[in-house]
Amino acid sequence: MSLNLLNLPELSERHIEMLARVIADWCDANAIDAGGDCAQAAYAAAVDLLSANTDMSAGQLRQALDLRMAENKREEPSS
Repeated sequence: MSLNLLNLPELSERHIEMLARVIADWCDANAIDAGGDCAQAAYAAAVDLLSANTDMSAGQLRQALDLRMAENKREEPSS
């Protein structure tokens, strides 16, 4: 699954740049491959969060993303 930034007409260029920085930072902090499935899930979550509140700062988005991804991890079934 590839990420298509053109499907985000409601987000400004500033928001898209912020998304890229926040996702890169999150991947680095969590030792996640930026091209992997987990990074794509984080990107989708970040887009969802930012779309719901376009007034978020990068720091707020990062905190919200950390919480969302932690929730998602807790909800995953164990193998």
